Amino acid sequence: MKKVCVVIVTYNRSKYLCNLLNELYNQTYVIDTIIILDNHSTDNTQEILIDKGIINHKDNVLEDKLYQSDRDNIKYYYYYSSTNSGGSGGFNKAFSIFNKIDNKFDYLWVMDDDVLPEKDCLEKMVNNMSDEYGLCLPNRSDDKFKDYAVIRHNMKNPFVVYMQRKTKIYNLDKEYYDIQDMPFEGPLIDVNVVKKVGLPDKDYFIFYDDTDYCRRCLKYTKAKLISNAILHKQIIPKENKSSKMNWRNYYSYRNCIYFDKTYGENWFVKNLSPRIFILEIYLKNIILLRFYNLKIIKKAYKDGMKNIRGKTIEPGSM
Repeated sequence: MKKVCVVIVTYNRSKYLCNLLNELYNQTYVIDTIIILDNHSTDNTQEILIDKGIINHKDNVLEDKLYQSDRDNIKYYYYYSSTNSGGSGGFNKAFSIFNKIDNKFDYLWVMDDDVLPEKDCLEKMVNNMSDEYGLCLPNRSDDKFKDYAVIRHNMKNPFVVYMQRKTKIYNLDKEYYDIQDMPFEGPLIDVNVVKKVGLPDKDYFIFYDDTDYCRRCLKYTKAKLISNAILHKQIIPKENKSSKMNWRNYYSYRNCIYFDKTYGENWFVKNLSPRIFILEIYLKNIILLRFYNLKIIKKAYKDGMKNIRGKTIEPGSM
């Protein structure tokens, strides 16, 4: 049997994390190890993990220290980060911990804290792994969320910008789909691919770190979405109906510019596409008299073009 290690990045979602851990324990395919990277939670995450026996209640949990325990034939590692380094920083550290404890694992199962895999999700993905396909992604479709497969990521046309770059299929009625993008919501990755690709890029902070990692994986393997391997989203994203942008828009725009400059397949995508993208957003907000958004747009453009990355804006500050 192939050995599977799970990495989870969590932040202030103790309820959802608890639900996830229960479903991981109930998987029809046995999980060997679970790594929990806590991005400096301030809720009752540690109390929940103490109740579950994942953290020894005698431990005085210190920042930036790795704790290990065994429960129900699963090895657990818990790391409490001294700072919230965003999703990208969390996964970067979690992958780093995985590399240090690598105990001849075969697959790495990667996920946020708010997903909920059905009990046979892992088994179905493991059965689809092969020498050709070293990355499998579950299907998040249910009655609350309609998932899609990104079958193409156009990095050649400079006039196709932002989300329009992705060709998506929503009616997932085939057994599987070859994909060119993924979220960090349940991909199963061959350890040999992980070792070749290295760590997720921590400097995205949020957004595009998973797209970036998939792009790097595709240099070494093919990837596919498995339609009958179901993983649910516990939190359904709400459409932002407000006209006012915030810090999330900043990171999304900045990272999109950096991604185009990094992975554009010609000079025009690397240099022209970011300018077209930002100009379109900028003019739209002027026409709609949303002048309060121009500061965020300009900062995203400036930082993206100058490769200023990392945590440059505190969440909630804009």
